[in-house]
Amino acid sequence: MVSEDDRADEITGVFLHRLPEDTWWWSDEMFRLLGHDPDAVTPTAKLLRGHVHSEDQARLDSHHPVPSLPLSPGRAV
Repeated sequence: MVSEDDRADEITGVFLHRLPEDTWWWSDEMFRLLGHDPDAVTPTAKLLRGHVHSEDQARLDSHHPVPSLPLSPGRAV
């Protein structure tokens, strides 16, 4: 039997972002929801932001601004 949590993951997808390395991991469901083949693309912030509606970009940027400089370990931006 499929649990409620399993169904929620299938509907929503899951992603992780490791800030120090700026690396991303997406579940297969996340790739599927965004219309990407897991073997064809590498998850990035830019790729994810490409799926945000243009009317929501300003609000996203106010909460999660895109850094203008590359991040390096131990350096705050």
